[in-house]
Amino acid sequence: AGMNLMNIVKKEWDKKCLDNIAPNLESKLGLLKPSYTSAGNIGDYFVQKYGFNSNTLIIHWSGDNPNSLAGLQLDCTGINLGTSDTVFGISKNPIPNTIGHILPNPIDPNNYMIMICFKNAALTREKIKGNITWDKFNSILKTTPVGNFGNIGFYYDIEEITPPGKIGYF
Repeated sequence: AGMNLMNIVKKEWDKKCLDNIAPNLESKLGLLKPSYTSAGNIGDYFVQKYGFNSNTLIIHWSGDNPNSLAGLQLDCTGINLGTSDTVFGISKNPIPNTIGHILPNPIDPNNYMIMICFKNAALTREKIKGNITWDKFNSILKTTPVGNFGNIGFYYDIEEITPPGKIGYF
């Protein structure tokens, strides 16, 4: 679903999308499976090389944001402040648009996960912070009145996709 090659309602590869990418792509990708199902036992290579128990199950699993939704058992909106920042939540109706992503809910097959990603996040915050520690940066922030005298900034170190934005600040 994250590749936008899945028919989100049928939860299967969209043949038209696949055909536009490469010939025989579906055979290379394999079948889609729910993230909470088992792919079988761990391979002998990992048992022999790393000492895993041969009965270790391999779970199809999912990405960091869907797993956050699953782990937190959210029934509302979540925010992940990371390398990219994301806002995510649950929806019963998958209505595709050009702003965000719609994924299968990783633990509830009757619902969907909606998500919006912002590229300018942790790395941009690090650049703005400069060469001081986060403790020092936070102490400087605490000396600024709430509301920052009406000033607000959106910093774009790389061109943003959501919302569209050019490099710089405004």
